[in-house]
Parts: sequence; structure tokens; C-alpha cells
Amino acid sequence: MNRDALMTFPDDTQQGDRDLGGYLSVLRARQWTIVCVVAVVVATSLFFAQRQQTTYASKATVIVASAADRRSATRTGPNMATERKIAGSAVVAQGVNRDLKLEGTTAEVRKGLSLSVPLDTEILEFRYTYREPRGAQRRAQAFATQYLIYRHQQMADELLTATGSISAQINALNERLVSAQLQATDEKDPVRLAQSRTDVDSLTTQISGLQQQLVSLSTAEPVTGGTIVDEASSPHPVESNLARDGLLALVVGLMLGAGIVLLQEHADDGLRGPDDLEAHLSAPVLGTIPTVRRRRRMADDQIVTAIQTDRVSADALRRLAANLIASSNGRDIAAIQVTSPLEDEGKTFTAASLGTVLARMGKRVVLVSADVRRPRLERLFGITPEQGLTNVLAEGVDVADALYDTDVDKLRVLPAGTVDSQPSEMLGSAEMARVVQELRVVADFVLVESAPVLDASDASLLVPACRAVLLVADGRSCTRTDIVHARQQLHLVNAQLVGSVLINAPRRGPRRQRALSTGLPRRVEFAKQEIVERAHRGLSPSNRGRRP
Repeated sequence: MNRDALMTFPDDTQQGDRDLGGYLSVLRARQWTIVCVVAVVVATSLFFAQRQQTTYASKATVIVASAADRRSATRTGPNMATERKIAGSAVVAQGVNRDLKLEGTTAEVRKGLSLSVPLDTEILEFRYTYREPRGAQRRAQAFATQYLIYRHQQMADELLTATGSISAQINALNERLVSAQLQATDEKDPVRLAQSRTDVDSLTTQISGLQQQLVSLSTAEPVTGGTIVDEASSPHPVESNLARDGLLALVVGLMLGAGIVLLQEHADDGLRGPDDLEAHLSAPVLGTIPTVRRRRRMADDQIVTAIQTDRVSADALRRLAANLIASSNGRDIAAIQVTSPLEDEGKTFTAASLGTVLARMGKRVVLVSADVRRPRLERLFGITPEQGLTNVLAEGVDVADALYDTDVDKLRVLPAGTVDSQPSEMLGSAEMARVVQELRVVADFVLVESAPVLDASDASLLVPACRAVLLVADGRSCTRTDIVHARQQLHLVNAQLVGSVLINAPRRGPRRQRALSTGLPRRVEFAKQEIVERAHRGLSPSNRGRRP
């Protein structure tokens, strides 16, 4: 048999990777969490928007003057991004504080200011929002005025600096000109004389140009930074935009809700359903079984499966049996070890139920209770054994003498036995392999229920005696980490993992886990109590517990 056909082990770094569809599935599965977060964010936003104090706004408009290039007599447009920064600067705010005699800091007075520049214009709009109408108007006007004052002073300082610089250049050139003229007067050499005269002419030309610039600066139009074209308007109340606030809160709520859901998904190590189990186990899920519903009475042949009491669970068990039969066609996997990652995950329930369904489908089935440390399988069938598997392994009891009939035709049970010393040595012995081989001769399927994979070494020691392993996982308690560790442990002992069974699977899709009030152990306990009650009532006493 090709073991790779049963089980492959991809790189662990690829486990749990999600594509876009996977993330959308997570968001859909936890949509109510997102809805609740959005509702809280939107309600909170609208609540505070309604409670906001009424404020008033006023606007003043300024046309920013173009700066004159004093050297070329041309005008260059202002950089409006720079002017906007200047208008909202601390220097202008200080002027507003002085003008209005405000007691607040520059940061406080700038808090209500908003500046805007209409597209492709040299217009600067000052909009101020304040709790008092008069205060809003005064502050808007003061910011526009102080901006122009600052810009006027800045341009005046630039003019003064330019005038001083030109005057200094003229003085330096005049000194050089006097020196050149004296040199030309005393020079006798014709060549040097010509050079001196050339220098004098050049210096004279430069001085003349600078003097013209100086005259241009002194006769230029008065310096102005701009003009207020619209005085601060009459204040008007600022109405809160509930639609805008609600839309913004909706977007924030959706982002926050999605983030919370994805964070929960990342932090939650629980199984999401059969697809998740299959991805982490790297083996097919042969069946998903929801919790069996509780009933007061059970029919005579419904020991564990409760086929008539819970149609959904019964159908799931039949599909599991059919899938297992299909998997066994053409493969030597008649002896199947039924185990789970940890205790109380439903392996005993699954083995008993699967054996019952297979027997009712006409297959000869032997159930072996190989969890010798915590034997439960035989109890589900009301068997009180005098001997069993450990007696066969340790005392040489004949296998046929240790088998017990059940109420289900073609289903027999090999109990755990009464010898409890050295269970690991017995289960890992060659005698155990011989027992399984002998049972395969008289049965179509041998289901060996073993201890959990991660609790003890018993499950690993049983692997050589069986042809395949069926892993059972509880959808409400088993984690992805448990599945991965169980898969790795089975891989170490070269187990042939034929598939898995998901107990307590959600009934409405692989990602919708429903809150169930009672767990699987209580269901199994109820089935056991029904068996005991039937035994006391004398139902089918001739077959129960009788060796074949």
C-alpha cells in the first residue's frame, strides 16, 4: 500500500495560511461581532455629536499681494502654501493676542482657526470658530489683520536689507574706481594705461547700474502685503453634520470590528470546522458528527448510535461508515486504530457507534478495547468481562474465549481485560500484532480503540499492529495545536492516517459553532444508563455478555 496516498505532511509554516476567501469566511462567521462594534461606535459618535456645545463661525478674506523683484522690476506671485503656513503661525497668533488682549496661549487662540486657499487663486480665507458670536468675528478679523501686518513688516525688512546691500556695493566700487583712476593718471606704459582705462569704464558702468537700482527701490510703490477684500462676516452657528459623523463612525466601526475579529481569529486556537481540521491534519475528514440529542427511551438495537432519536447524527454516522468502507476498497486497512489527540474527545463513542453502524450494514465487526488504562468501550454495551485483551496478551487466553456478543448482530467486543500491569509492554508486543491479525480473519473490520496520542505512549505502540489510524477530534475542545502535535507524533511512528472524524461538528456549516448546553461525555453516560436499565428489565439477556 502506498502510504503517501493516505497521508502527506506539508511544511508546518504553511499551516493556517489564509487566502482572501478564508478571511472573508472569518468575517462572515463573526459578522455579529462586527455589527455590535459598529453599532457601539456609531451610537457613541452620534451621542457626543448631539451633546456638543453650539459654536459660531466667521470668515475674512485676504488677497495676497505679489512680491516685487526690485532688480528686474517684475512681480512674482506669492507661494500660497507658504503664506498659509505664515497666516497660521505662532508669530501671527501672538499679534492677535496683543491686539485683542487675550489671556490664552498662542496654541489656544489658533485652535479655532482654519485657513483655506481657493484653487488657482491668491486668496487666503480666514475662518474662525468660537463659542461666542462676537468672539468668532473679532478673532477672524484679527488674524487677517495681523497676517497683513506681519507680511508688510517682512517686505519692508526685505526692502531695507536690499537697499543697504546695494549701498554697500556702490561704496566698495567707488573705492576701486578712485584707485583705478589714480593708477591710470600715473601709468606711462601704453598697454597698462589702456588696461587701467578699461577698468575705470567697467567700474563706472557697474556703479551706474547699482545707482539705478537704488533709485528704483526708493521710488517704488509703497510696500503692502495684501488687502482685506471681505471683512469678517457676521457669525453664524455651526451645525453638526450628523450624516458626515455617522458615515465616518460607520467606516471606523467596520475597520475596528474587522480588526477585532481577525485578532480573535489569530488568538483563537480552536478548530473552525472540518476544513480547518483537514488542513492541519493533512488527511481527509471522513465524517462530522453533531451531538446526539437526549431522549428518555432508546430502542433495543440503539445502544450508541441513537439512529431513531437523532436523525442528523444517525445520518452522519452512516456517511462515516460509507466513507470508511470506500476508503478500504483496494487497501489493506481492515484493522483500524481509533484514537484522539487527548482524552474525552469522543473516540470511545465514535468506535462504538461506527462499529454498530458497520455491523448493521452487514459487516462483521470486532471492537477492541485497547485503552487498558481507562477502559470504557465494553461498558457502553453493558458487558462486565471476566477476561479480555490483557488476559490474552499476558496469560495466553484464547482470543475466541475473550470475545463477547452484543445486541447488534455481527458485532462483537474484545474488552480490555483484568490484567493491569505493564500495559505499554503488552500493547507494543508481537503478541498484540498476532491478536489483531487473528481477529482480521474472523471480521471484516477490526476497530481498536486506543489511548489518546498525546496522553501516553500506548497509542504509538499500537500503530505497528494496525493497518490504519482514524483520529477523532472534538470540535469544541480540540485545538489546532493538538491536531498538529498528534499528526507529528503519528508521523514519527510511520502511522497510516486514513482520515479523521469531527465530533460535535456545527450543524449549520463548517464555521458556525453553536453553543450546546450538554457535552458528549453526558451523551455517552446517558447511553450507558439506558443499557443498564434495559439489562435490569431483562431485555435481550441471552446475547448480552455471552461469548460466541
